[in-house]
Amino acid sequence: MSKKIYELAFALHSALEAHVDVVLLKELELKVTADEEIRALHAVCNNLQDKINNLLEYYDIEHYEVKSLRQQLFAQKYLLDSNPLVSAYNKQYKKVSELYNYVSKRIFDDFCKPRGCSCQ
Repeated sequence: MSKKIYELAFALHSALEAHVDVVLLKELELKVTADEEIRALHAVCNNLQDKINNLLEYYDIEHYEVKSLRQQLFAQKYLLDSNPLVSAYNKQYKKVSELYNYVSKRIFDDFCKPRGCSCQ
């Protein structure tokens, strides 16, 4: 019985990995990580976030330096998110996430109750 479960789980995993939406997501991920403009924008966002986090150790979130950096981060994040490749990746990521949530619900809903899982 246990071997059969592993075989079924592996078959499900293989089917999901070969699903057209998952394959497209992986292709988009490779393109996003290879794009120099996206990598540069991402580095700027990370740098600004680090600066904000460091300032928040000493200042309140409403401090003028923190506010200024937050505005800069917002502007850079907007540029990053509005990049067509990032936008396509995020849209595809959402689609794949919904696919995995659907599969998860179909498999585990019978075992889970509103107050927690009954499979212990």
